[in-house]
Amino acid sequence: MQRTLYPISIALPAIASVLAQDPAPNPRPTFDVASIRPSKLDRGWPDVRFAPNGTRFTATNASVRRLIMRAYNIADWQILGGPSWMDSGKYDIDARPDHPVSGDDLHAMVRSLLTYRFKLTMRRETQEGSLYVLSVDQAGTHIKTHEPGVNDQETHGATGDSHGNRHATFNNAGMSLLVFFLAEETGRDVIDKTGLGDRYDLHWTTRLCATPSMWVPTSRLILSIPRVESSPP
Repeated sequence: MQRTLYPISIALPAIASVLAQDPAPNPRPTFDVASIRPSKLDRGWPDVRFAPNGTRFTATNASVRRLIMRAYNIADWQILGGPSWMDSGKYDIDARPDHPVSGDDLHAMVRSLLTYRFKLTMRRETQEGSLYVLSVDQAGTHIKTHEPGVNDQETHGATGDSHGNRHATFNNAGMSLLVFFLAEETGRDVIDKTGLGDRYDLHWTTRLCATPSMWVPTSRLILSIPRVESSPP
């Protein structure tokens, strides 16, 4: 099996209070106005938010690494290279398009911001390694579809308990966010084979360990290691 890695290079950003974002030399969408400031917070978990109505992106106390992870929905272990300040430097960002956009376009705008403000360059590589496949149980899924207008902010969080279980909660989340979370938790590529395209409210409880299959009883989603058939000689 092949796993995906992203070697990167990056330069010090041009920090300004509020600037119109430079026009892109390609069709990639960009924010109309973006503010990037060094964070005044010395500690605390980073808060990165994509507005559910597609009108705003904000980040508080976020490292460039965290911004890359959320913009590209890739796990920490998939990022190779980069300067030390990519982790130590923390930033507050407030960026807005000139009109409401889709969630995919909002993510693309953050990727443009990383390219033009932080001079990020990235390429994709693959190497042999283990991966998981996320699929739906044969009995179907019990995931609750998110009700629009009720706490529409996309969020997720996870905690552990003394029994080795992990408890995660997702609000108004697509499968891409769940795949991002699972790749972070397992240290492996996760391939989405669910075919689920809506937004969901999901409670995940499982014990993550090196077993061939992990089932999530509350949602009937299966995280499994795909079987590789050997080729005949």
